[in-house]
Amino acid sequence: MLARIRLAIDDWKTAPAPGRTGETLKLRVAHEIAPYLGALASRRIVTGVADTGENLLSTVEPVLALFLGSRAAARLVGTLTLPSGLYYLKGGTLSLQNGTIQGTGVTIFLTGAVSSISINGNMVVNLSAPTTGTYDGLVIFQDRNLASPPNHTLNGGSLMNFTGSIYLPGSYVKYAGGNATVVTALIANTIEFTGATNFGVDTTGSITGIPKETAFLIE
Repeated sequence: MLARIRLAIDDWKTAPAPGRTGETLKLRVAHEIAPYLGALASRRIVTGVADTGENLLSTVEPVLALFLGSRAAARLVGTLTLPSGLYYLKGGTLSLQNGTIQGTGVTIFLTGAVSSISINGNMVVNLSAPTTGTYDGLVIFQDRNLASPPNHTLNGGSLMNFTGSIYLPGSYVKYAGGNATVVTALIANTIEFTGATNFGVDTTGSITGIPKETAFLIE
C-alpha cells in the first residue's frame, strides 16, 4: 500500500501543471489509506500537511507503520506525532519503548482478541483525547464486546502522560507512570500498579467524563 502512495506521489510530480495541486494529491493519498484507517482519519492525516509529496509521505508512512500491522507487533522506537483523529488497531500489538508518541485529539480504538498495547522503557507519551464528538474524553478505547479481552502493559514512567480516559473493560492492566498534573482515568477489570504512579484529578468530569477522585466500581 505504501508503494501505491509513492506511485501516486510520483504521478503527481509529473502531471500537467493545471492538475498538479496539493489538494489533488491529498485526495488521492487519502483515498489510498481510507480502506485501512477509515475515511475520517485518512482525511485528517493529510489535512494541513504542506503540499509536497515528500512531506505527505513522511507524515503518512510512520502512522501506517504503527496501525496497519496485522498480528505482528508494530514497534516504535523514535518520534511519532499523530494528527487528531480515530486510529484503529485490530488483531495486533502496539509496542512502544525508548521513543516519543504525541498527539492532541487522538483516540486509539482497540478491537480483536489480540489487540494490545505494551509501553516499556523510557517512553515519552503525550496523548490527549478529543474534547467533542463520539469519543469525547477517550484517549484509548477497547471494544467492550470482546469475548476474551487481552492484557496490557502501560509502564512508561513519569513521562507517560495520557489526558483523558483509558477504557480497557475486562482486561488485566499493569500500570506505572503518569504525572499528577495530567488528568487520567483508567478503567479495567484488574489493575496492578508496578511502580510510582500518579493521576491528576478531574473533579468535574470535563476531561475524562468521570467526576470522581478515587478508585471505585463503575460496572
